[in-house]
Amino acid sequence: MSGVHEWFRSTTSTAHARVDAAFSRFRLDEADSYRSFLVAHAIALFPIEAWLRGREETVLAGWPMQFRALALEEDLSQLDATAPPGDAFLASDDPAAIAGMVYVLEGSRIGGNILAKRVGRGLPRSYLSSPCDAKSWRTTLSRLDDHIYDFETRKTAAEAAFRVFERFERAARSAALLEQEESVVRAD
Repeated sequence: MSGVHEWFRSTTSTAHARVDAAFSRFRLDEADSYRSFLVAHAIALFPIEAWLRGREETVLAGWPMQFRALALEEDLSQLDATAPPGDAFLASDDPAAIAGMVYVLEGSRIGGNILAKRVGRGLPRSYLSSPCDAKSWRTTLSRLDDHIYDFETRKTAAEAAFRVFERFERAARSAALLEQEESVVRAD
């Protein structure tokens, strides 16, 4: 593990834990809860990926970024669900900021492969099962080393990563509240 990777893991661990806690209330083996889980991911992911796609040929060039919005849309469609649009995502085009965002999103893809094993039988799992391999992750970590090398670049990367984590945490909490309201309505 590179020094930058160790620093990044340590620096973002609290934000990562908050996101994990926010999503832990969803049951991936139960269709309604899993649908809410995917809607929350869509609310967060779609605007971030849209912003990054606009930089695919410039600051994102060379990153092993694998976009997952289409897989998420397919899973939602199979569950007869759509996600309300999330707020537009705006960030710095600074390469260190891109590094911070990609670190979180690619790490999420690896985590998704672990969560996919908990998805209930017959439920779609294309989004969580998005392919990830060790080579792609090593390339991501190598790019971190290329763009995060001093106090200022660490600060820029961490701020961008925190914004991505915050976006996912906020979406999970909103979807959880909606799910609770819907279950109360169904109970009436």
